Amino acid sequence: MKFNNKSLLAHIKSALIWAGTGYVLAALATFAHIALLSRNLPLNEFGVYILLYSFAILFSTLAGLGLPEALVKVVAKYQRTDTSIAADSIRTAVLASFLSATLLSAVLTITGKTLLFPFFEIDWNPTHLTLLCGWFFLLTIQAIFAAIFKANHDIKKSTFFGNTLRNSLYFFLTYFATSLHENFSLDTALSVVVVATLLNNIISLIFLYRLPMASLLRRNIKASRKYENIFSVSFPLLGNLITQLIFARIGIWALGYYSTKDTIAIYGAAVQLSTLISMTLLIINSMALPLIADLYHNNKKELLQRILRSITTLVALPIIILYFLVVLFGQQLLSFIFGDAYSDGYLILLMLATGQLGNLLAGPCGLILKMTGNHKLLLKINYLFVAVMAPLTVFFASQLGAHGVALIAMLSFILQNLVSLYYAKKLTGINSAIFLSASEIKNFWLDGFKRIKNRNM
Repeated sequence: MKFNNKSLLAHIKSALIWAGTGYVLAALATFAHIALLSRNLPLNEFGVYILLYSFAILFSTLAGLGLPEALVKVVAKYQRTDTSIAADSIRTAVLASFLSATLLSAVLTITGKTLLFPFFEIDWNPTHLTLLCGWFFLLTIQAIFAAIFKANHDIKKSTFFGNTLRNSLYFFLTYFATSLHENFSLDTALSVVVVATLLNNIISLIFLYRLPMASLLRRNIKASRKYENIFSVSFPLLGNLITQLIFARIGIWALGYYSTKDTIAIYGAAVQLSTLISMTLLIINSMALPLIADLYHNNKKELLQRILRSITTLVALPIIILYFLVVLFGQQLLSFIFGDAYSDGYLILLMLATGQLGNLLAGPCGLILKMTGNHKLLLKINYLFVAVMAPLTVFFASQLGAHGVALIAMLSFILQNLVSLYYAKKLTGINSAIFLSASEIKNFWLDGFKRIKNRNM
């Protein structure tokens, strides 16, 4: 899909509305779901759920092999010139994800009892392990399906099937289950999320078959010529995703080893509430990904920078207000959403929210490096921060518990984004950070596109 003036404006407007609405609904559904679990599960079982959820995300990322993001990049590059290559890339990504998820499920089934559960002192339960395997398997497939929609610039369905529908199903099915079962258990909670993810994937598959490219997939048409192997793109991205995941989850895992499950529950609740701030960065990324892939490679850097900074600013302004509400009423919010036992997480929430705000204000600087041929540099940056911050997180978890973990997380988010922003601007000439003055915002919306229309696209 090639953007001209009119289609670009229409794409931005549509993406902003659908991605924004979708992620807001997804965030609200997540809060409602987590609140239900926190109020219906004992504190220690909710802590185990937080741990198992982090494992599901880890294993689904490993099984995905970096293919969802690579798929967006490769399909965006070839779908205008050779749809058979785009179709072949999709076919390869789906098959590889399915096989890798199946293999990893088998490995986890064999090793989970002797390695994973004992290390984190989780009581052995074969049902928990089976449900965990099913959960991450389905999450792996879901990520590929959402990437196919995104690669075809269908932000609506990518957002809907990527987060909104799944999280909504999590909430409604959990609410239904808590209404039916007086003794709501961890087994039931895990079963609900597995069924919800399965339903999300089935509905997503129905809509995938309606895509124009689906006819090529059904006819099994091979690529008309040789092209770059999708794995040459995905593996570096996978390394980056793994380091980001360790960066985000090392705190949970460190607390899982050094602290009680009650502490994990309180920390997990604070993390969940702070993600309302970082969730908005996903809105920016969902819109920026196809734009970067198209505009940067067509040497429209000035236009791309204007769009990215404007989107970052528009999304960030209400979140800054939200941040100050967290500062003033964070303790009350934790008690209201999760229960009185979670109000002790206020300082944790404050530090995590501060880090997430710094993450948001920098804009999609990491995505710029990733999608402009600088993914190896981004990987080095992430490796460096993980190498430094992971040991510090483990040490502070052993000494200060959840508060020490939150402190390191806050510093990590801010410093990593500052470094990524610096190199994105230096190497690509694109600054994605929030506008620092009202005049910059005003100038963009009043005459930015007016000047662009007078130029040759």
